[in-house]
Amino acid sequence: MNRGIYMMVIASLFFAVMGALVKLLGGEINSVQIVFFRNVVGSGFILVSMLGKPLVNRGGHFGLLVFRGVAGTIALLALFYNMTQIGLGIAITYLQTSPIFVALFSHWFLGERLKLPGWGAIILGFIGILFIFKPDLQMSWTTNMLGLVNGILAGAAYTSVRALKSYYDTRSIVLSFMISGTLLPLSLLIVGTFIGSIEMPYLITEFEMPQRLQWLWLFLVGVVSLLGQIFVTRAYGAEKAGIVSAIGYITIPFSVVIGTIMGDPWPDVWSVLGMIMIIGSGIIISIRRNI
Repeated sequence: MNRGIYMMVIASLFFAVMGALVKLLGGEINSVQIVFFRNVVGSGFILVSMLGKPLVNRGGHFGLLVFRGVAGTIALLALFYNMTQIGLGIAITYLQTSPIFVALFSHWFLGERLKLPGWGAIILGFIGILFIFKPDLQMSWTTNMLGLVNGILAGAAYTSVRALKSYYDTRSIVLSFMISGTLLPLSLLIVGTFIGSIEMPYLITEFEMPQRLQWLWLFLVGVVSLLGQIFVTRAYGAEKAGIVSAIGYITIPFSVVIGTIMGDPWPDVWSVLGMIMIIGSGIIISIRRNI
C-alpha cells in the first residue's frame, strides 16, 4: 500500500476512535466540556513543539485567523454534541460534507472556478444531506441542524486555511483553533455555571468536575485527535492531495462499525444512500480539485 494511503487510513481510524471516546464520555460529561479539554491538551502539545522550532509567520489577515479559530470551534461543538446524541456514523458523515462547502466558498470568495462535474458533485452531496436529514423525521431537528452547522462551518474554516497558509506557519493556524477551542467553551461553561441550565445543552451548560477515569478519557480524546492530525499531515506530504482526501472518507465506515459495536442502531436505507452520495460527492470534488 502507498505510504500516503496507509497514513490516511491510520488517521481515519484515529478520528473514528476519537468519536468513540467522545460518545463514551458523553453519557457522563457534557460535550462543551469535552471540547474544552480536547483543545487544552492539543494546545499543550503545540506549545511544546514551538520550544524546539519557533513559529515563522509573515503576518497579516489576523481577522481571518481569528475567524478560522472561531468557526472551527463552533463546528467542533456541534460535532461533539451530535456524537453524544446520534449514531457515530451519521455524526461523522455530516462532518464529511465540509468539502461540498469548501468548493462553494472557494468559488464565491477565492475566485476558484467550478466546472460542470463540480456542480454535479455538489448537487449529489446536497441530495445525500437530504437523505441523512431523515424524510421520516426520526431524528430531531436540533441534531440535523447542528449537523449542517458542523459541515458548513468546518467548510468555512478549511477554506480560510487555504487563504492563510501563505501568511502563517501551519502550527499558528492550528494554534488559533486550539486557543479559540479552549477560550470559547470555557466562556460558555462559565455562563452556564452561573445562570444554570437552559434548553441549549450543545452550547450553554454547567461545568462538571471530571472524576477518576474520566480524566484519562479526556486526555486520550486530545491525544488521539492530535495523532489523527499528525497522520493526516504526513499523508498529504506523501501522496497527491486528491487521493488522500478520497481515502479519508473511510472514516465513515469505521465510525459506523465502531458506533454499532457501542450500541448505535445500524443506519437505515435512507441514511446509507445519503452516506454513499456524500462520499461520492466528496471524492469527485477532492480528485478533480487536487490531482
